[in-house]
Amino acid sequence: MWRRTDHNRGIGQIDEYYSVAIANDGSILVAGSAALDRERGLDGVLVKIVPDVSPPRMVSFIPVQLEFSVLQADTVRFAVGAFDLQDDSLMFVWTVDEDSIASDTSTTIIFDDLGDFTVNCVVSDGELADSVHWLVHVEEFYIDSYSPDSIA
Repeated sequence: MWRRTDHNRGIGQIDEYYSVAIANDGSILVAGSAALDRERGLDGVLVKIVPDVSPPRMVSFIPVQLEFSVLQADTVRFAVGAFDLQDDSLMFVWTVDEDSIASDTSTTIIFDDLGDFTVNCVVSDGELADSVHWLVHVEEFYIDSYSPDSIA
């Protein structure tokens, strides 16, 4: 919690800010009150502060789990939802173990070989970037979960 009072917006005008929050888009929201003078009462004020330059923001990705196992020859769809605060066009680059495979918002991969694979998506506005990566274990078989028949 914090408090700030500004007296510089106009003659007699007073702005007081009481709280701050980070919005889903990464901007800063500041809430408070404003009045021309104390006799007229207060009005609510909400200020949104957006940086001049910021990287693209990833708001969703599929699969949600960043590390998981699949069976050999399984097909997995990967997708990323992102936006840019400056409304720049976004570029998507998908790689599997550093080999480029796609340049769209999603891609589908068939895991034919056994082993561990890193799937990476870089989202760039041409200047700044953000990324997400998944570690995929490709197995001949695996136990996803187990519940014993009895606890005795």
